[in-house]
Amino acid sequence: MTPTVAVLPLHLSAQSFAGLRLARHEIHLRAVDAARLPAFSGSTLRGAFGFALKRAVCVMDHRDCARCLLADRCIYPFVFETVPPAGSKLESQQNAPHPFTLEPPVGDWETRGKGDKGTRGQGDKEIGKEGDFSVSPPPLIPSSPHPSHRILEPGEELTFGLTLYGRAIEHLPYIVFAIHGMAENGLGAGRARFDLTGVEAFDPAGARSALYDAPSGRLDSLGALGARLDQWIEARLTRLPRDSETLRLRFLTPARIKSDDQLQPRPDFDLIVRNLLRRVSMMTELYGDAPLSLDYRGLLDRAATVAVRSSDLRWWDVERYSTRQQAPMRMGGFVGEIEFAGAVLRDFLSLLAAGELLGIGKGTSFGLGRYEITEQG
Repeated sequence: MTPTVAVLPLHLSAQSFAGLRLARHEIHLRAVDAARLPAFSGSTLRGAFGFALKRAVCVMDHRDCARCLLADRCIYPFVFETVPPAGSKLESQQNAPHPFTLEPPVGDWETRGKGDKGTRGQGDKEIGKEGDFSVSPPPLIPSSPHPSHRILEPGEELTFGLTLYGRAIEHLPYIVFAIHGMAENGLGAGRARFDLTGVEAFDPAGARSALYDAPSGRLDSLGALGARLDQWIEARLTRLPRDSETLRLRFLTPARIKSDDQLQPRPDFDLIVRNLLRRVSMMTELYGDAPLSLDYRGLLDRAATVAVRSSDLRWWDVERYSTRQQAPMRMGGFVGEIEFAGAVLRDFLSLLAAGELLGIGKGTSFGLGRYEITEQG
């Protein structure tokens, strides 16, 4: 008897991603002190959040997760020092994607003129002309009078997004408690204090519900259970034409996408699809109900038929300080818009909508790799 061969789908529908649940929140802080924050605050927020969460839940004097007998049950290593579980397809990897992403405020950015040279710091290479990435990608510079920082006066609000995946959703009370501590501890080099004034959850239709009552400090977690990824995708698809042969992506924060171990300044469509499939597959494997079952090779072959119609991508270097390495680090990536054209684009709309929620490339927990589908012709 000839064995039955499973035919894996080449068309990605929203239901392809039903195995992953996520909950989206908006966090509201109000400055108590004057605050000077980086223009891109993703690294600042993530670092302060991680410090506050560990302080909130760690009961060991040595503070070392690697030799803690409670590590398998503790929320901190699960959220911040995530390792692939034994027996998973990702077991051979040292680190795993974290079960959260931050969405820091996105400023208004403008590119340098064609042929401009970037500012050279100690040890930096000279920036090449626009479109010439043989030396280093051309930078973006902020349009703000304070190009590298954002100033908040007492009483001004700082708002950012927080998405939780899978069983991380159950830990929302601990996470909000840590964010409350993060605000009191202070943000930025001057440790400016903030008050936590609100936590909202919103559903795929955009309806919002307040979860946190600032006067009482109480949290109502009943509205924070989230929804399946396919439900979020279906809601997004209702606002997108499904039969267009062109689409445009706008990258809001630096996208760090690698190919052959090199950061890419301008991605082809199949490189975007490859990275999105990897991202969704890994998140579903780690935090979903069941792994994806797709014809990855066939999908990539179809994606390779899509062409770049136009591109206005630029490079933007974001600096962060690594407490682990005790040194400043650059997190460069491309931002701006790119337009694609191809008859099979409609088959990838669900995947692209998933990427709007999960991000793409390296550093998604910082808020890197955020994009949106902006228009279709």
